[in-house]
Amino acid sequence: MGRLGKVQIVDPTQRVRSQTPATGVDGTIEQLTSLPIDGEPMVLFEASFPPGAVVAPHAHQDDEVLVVLDGALVIGDTTLGTGGCVFIERDTPFGFGAGANGCRMLALRPSRTDITR
Repeated sequence: MGRLGKVQIVDPTQRVRSQTPATGVDGTIEQLTSLPIDGEPMVLFEASFPPGAVVAPHAHQDDEVLVVLDGALVIGDTTLGTGGCVFIERDTPFGFGAGANGCRMLALRPSRTDITR
């Protein structure tokens, strides 16, 4: 891992990798890295959900960005395909589902905070 001014580079062979089951749904969440940026942690997760999986409404204490890598993410009446992105403001309740071919996505937020319901 190197640092170039405000740019921080993560060598894929040196990332923190820990895999856990997704809470309340069939799927996995893998923490790819946790980086201190200006003293604050930024956490990047990769999550995979099988076709039709539903994640119940919940909220996080931090803003979060979700980016669809494969499959589809369904939020409300909106379906986001590969490359689709959504920003969720902190303390905003949201739930989502995986499309017919499942969903693999990245989630980025300032820290690994507890879920609030």
